[in-house]
Amino acid sequence: MDTSQTLTRTGRRGGWLESSRRKVRSGAVALVAAVALSSCAIGGSAADSLPKLTAAQKQQMTELGLDTERPYAGTELNFLICCHDAPQFGELIKQTKQFTKLTGISVTWADVPYESYQDRVTAEAVTGGGNYDLVAWVDAWGPSIKAALLPLDDRLQEAGISLDDYPPVYRDVMTAGDEQGRTLGLPLRGHPFLSFYRKDVLQQHNLEVPTTWDEHRAMSETIAKEGGIAPTAQYYGVNGAQNLFTWVSMLWSKGGSFFNDQWEPTFNSAEGVAAAEDYAAYLSRGLTPKGAVSWGESEALTEFVQGRVAGFNGWWWMYGNMLDPEVAKQDVRENVTFAPAPVYDENQTSVTYAYLWPVGILQQSENQDAAWEYLKWLTHPETELDVVKKSDDPGGLVHLDTMANEQINKQFNGLPRVGAKVLEHGRALPLIPEWPQISSILEVAINDIAGGADAQQRLDDAAREVRELLQQHGYFDN
Repeated sequence: MDTSQTLTRTGRRGGWLESSRRKVRSGAVALVAAVALSSCAIGGSAADSLPKLTAAQKQQMTELGLDTERPYAGTELNFLICCHDAPQFGELIKQTKQFTKLTGISVTWADVPYESYQDRVTAEAVTGGGNYDLVAWVDAWGPSIKAALLPLDDRLQEAGISLDDYPPVYRDVMTAGDEQGRTLGLPLRGHPFLSFYRKDVLQQHNLEVPTTWDEHRAMSETIAKEGGIAPTAQYYGVNGAQNLFTWVSMLWSKGGSFFNDQWEPTFNSAEGVAAAEDYAAYLSRGLTPKGAVSWGESEALTEFVQGRVAGFNGWWWMYGNMLDPEVAKQDVRENVTFAPAPVYDENQTSVTYAYLWPVGILQQSENQDAAWEYLKWLTHPETELDVVKKSDDPGGLVHLDTMANEQINKQFNGLPRVGAKVLEHGRALPLIPEWPQISSILEVAINDIAGGADAQQRLDDAAREVRELLQQHGYFDN
């Protein structure tokens, strides 16, 4: 049984402690608050001070599932998130002004650098600092913060919101590893893992887009033999476990898994070793530049968009970079094509890691109802559709219906339909609190193998280290 997709288990919440307290309000602010309270006591409300809604605005709010009585007007929400430079996020920040105009609820987006974002999220969840109402997280971090998240199932049912329009793997991730399977967040940003190619280079060598890893290696060898451009840009560096993505696709395609039902590590099986050897062979055989041993995905992507390699494995948000004249060379922009990542058996379906950013409401929030209004708007299919159109960022596609939208597919040359098919069989990383530590162990092992270490021995060592970690956290009796 491959349990990599849905495995969950009770574990200790790891993290970093950080003292964090709200600033004491000044006397002036307290006075304003007292006046507002007095106003409410005699029948006034913050909503009364807002311009009256037009019929069109009321209709819009109703369609978005928002309360037209605007009972949370005047509420100020704080959203813990990073990376304003993501086009989707930038557009959402703009459009939040329209949400505020409709509801009277204002929202401040944090902009924490990604490099320190996991620490910040974990610290806020562990300490209950009370600074934020909503939080976004990377799928694998969810189990470490799940105790701090508000279950949404009752609210979803009351609002008539169905989860059926999300890919199955996203529905798993929305539980953040909760043992009861409760929904703790809704998808905001997600990516299938795909392969990208220069179709002009393939045509030059009379090659088709590969569907199997054997074909992919043969393609790479042909391009390498002819010279002029490197075949692929792989990435093996120790950098946020990015070097696991292609190896994991190979592992799952071979029928391997991370763990068995008893949580014994199995990634050092014959399948895991063969996948690691196949992955490292691109470097040892000169099918990817030597610098790949220390690259992360950004360095490999740069090689592709700058026209120095003919192939690249990555996320669909990167397609925007490949078409951007300020980033990509003309030959790349005019010739980039995409396909599901290869498999080992031509009769298989591509099985890859499906990356997701969910958003949830923090238990510590004193504004949970207002935060729910914003979360409904933020993740509504209509908001998603409009934001993706205007931001030109496929990373914002999380609903299957939006991925099937004709206009969206025209905008991205059919990429959403291909990605949706990949997501049908996508898998999550193991939803356990210890996964960030485990992935750190594995990425070092993969880097060592790429550097020439024996794959079996190195993965055996990693398996022992992972087992010891899990034993310390109570996964085994002995």
